[in-house]
Amino acid sequence: MNPLEKGVHFGDRVDAYVEGRKGYPKEMFDFLAAKVPACSEKSALDLGCGTGEFSTKPLIELFHSVHACDVDERMLAKALKKLNGVPLVRSSAEELPYRDGQFGVITMFTSFHWFCNDQAVCQISRTLEDNGYVFLSAGGGGRPLKNKVQEILENVIGRKIIDPKEEYDPEGMLAKHNFKTIAKAEFKAVEYYTADEALKRCQSSSTWNDVVAENKEEEACGKLRDFFTKYIEDNGPIAQETKKRVLLMQKN
Repeated sequence: MNPLEKGVHFGDRVDAYVEGRKGYPKEMFDFLAAKVPACSEKSALDLGCGTGEFSTKPLIELFHSVHACDVDERMLAKALKKLNGVPLVRSSAEELPYRDGQFGVITMFTSFHWFCNDQAVCQISRTLEDNGYVFLSAGGGGRPLKNKVQEILENVIGRKIIDPKEEYDPEGMLAKHNFKTIAKAEFKAVEYYTADEALKRCQSSSTWNDVVAENKEEEACGKLRDFFTKYIEDNGPIAQETKKRVLLMQKN
């Protein structure tokens, strides 16, 4: 598969991504600023930036300059409206169009699992300066009421849905390419969803690809909407406990 085609289908659901995602806590960005020496003097690349509002925009306050890159043109079209003055590039992580050592920091917010491979990490290393940093979100909020949602979706499509992150090992992949671990942290939070937001969050997850592949979107949306609506009637707003895990590694 052409690297540019990987993850492009995600842009089909860009509106669900915007309406269903809750972003990242400020503490994550404070952690990054505290752990990277002379942060405000460095240039950063937000790789797999999506629409930019959740990850790239907060970075603007931390770094001397910020660039953003994503494989999907529809995500970047949204980002263009939200990231005034930030250079945006459409590219796969495996073929980054940046010069050697251009960045002091490369961030990846819940995107590295799409391109956790040798070719991409070689490009990441190449475009980082000596002793440059990689900062990534290695875990996220997940779908509201995940177990029940998983059951509903598997019943709709008639088969088990495999977690695409089941064998995901970002620290191991980066260590393989001579990155050393500097710091790890976990940030807990509670996210609240309306029925519509919860549905959008499900549609913006990689699991939804299985629903699309089976052409079961209409049925899945109907069953999830009914479930979320009934849950709220019985229990009040949907509260999703999250653990946002971050990893900071340095190029040797």
